[in-house]
Amino acid sequence: MAGAEVMADIEVHTAYGWKPLGDLIQATIKCDKCGETVPADGDGFVKCDPPENIIYFCRECRKSHG
Repeated sequence: MAGAEVMADIEVHTAYGWKPLGDLIQATIKCDKCGETVPADGDGFVKCDPPENIIYFCRECRKSHG
């Protein structure tokens, strides 16, 4: 399509300047044990057998799992 405009990413002005909106919205993930959807964090991923499978435990389930 010649001359079509490309829609840009939405940016939000923050104290640190203009940031893409996607960088500011926190991702969520579903716990594989209790099924609750929680904010994603770097912890909670556990390898299992077979090793290519990875499961996720929320913080509450991590307390009782480990």
